[in-house]
Amino acid sequence: MFAHESPNTMIDELSHTMSTDGPSPELLLERAYEYRAIDKMHLAEMDLKLSIHMKADYAEAYVA
Repeated sequence: MFAHESPNTMIDELSHTMSTDGPSPELLLERAYEYRAIDKMHLAEMDLKLSIHMKADYAEAYVA
């Protein structure tokens, strides 16, 4: 079984990827999950809203 990086490490990695490649609904959703893990709900909500704005039919973002 593989260990998961810490939420802060994952947030940094996802943010870096988005800064170089641009954001995507999928990356924003992944980062929102990590923000929730460290109780930064306002940041998670912002990522989820942007994900839905980018792809209105992205069902995963609605149920996250």
